[in-house]
Amino acid sequence: MTTFNRIKGAWLLFIYLAVALILTGTLIDSFFEVAEDVQERETWGLDQLGISWSLNMESPTLTAIMKGVTELGSVKWLLTGTVIVVLILLIRRQVQYAVVVAMGMLGTSGMNTLLKNAYERSRPENSLIDADGYSFPSGHSMGAISFFSLLLYLAWKSRLSYPVKVILTGAWLLLILLIGWSRVYLGAHYPTDVVAGYAAGATIILQCILVKEIYNHLQRAHR
Repeated sequence: MTTFNRIKGAWLLFIYLAVALILTGTLIDSFFEVAEDVQERETWGLDQLGISWSLNMESPTLTAIMKGVTELGSVKWLLTGTVIVVLILLIRRQVQYAVVVAMGMLGTSGMNTLLKNAYERSRPENSLIDADGYSFPSGHSMGAISFFSLLLYLAWKSRLSYPVKVILTGAWLLLILLIGWSRVYLGAHYPTDVVAGYAAGATIILQCILVKEIYNHLQRAHR
């Protein structure tokens, strides 16, 4: 590697780090802002507004759709999806990416359990589905943004065409939002549970991706 390429690579790494740190700080600050407001019951009006809005849209057809959508963020589905993705990556000898996916999802699961037990927020009453455990933050939202963000990361690292990657990014955003909304619609979570889940999950996956990208840069620098 030439001196110019080394300098260019170092600057790119610096930019990646700066952007990642800014995003991480923003996500962490957002999570604790929401958590503080929840504990002080400052979000009660907003949460009730979100639930009321969802109730006004309730119908048998939409309920059936939302029950299907919410399954995409369930432990069963995410665990199965994670195992399949990790196995595929291992078969393709992409061990490092397999580790990123596995560690990202394990970290998300562990952190969600810790946060739920730390805040101990009760779930909304009269939900349309059975939901156990505490409400804050939403495990479905946290797990979904983690898993599908990892899939999106793998897609952008692949040889797929740019238009396909853009389409997948749009599909990722739509799916994440739908899963989050399904939790509110079905009465399993308050809107602030979902927002906090997004922030917490994105923070964890961002760190996993950042570590992988730093490792990639160091490998290239020593070639």
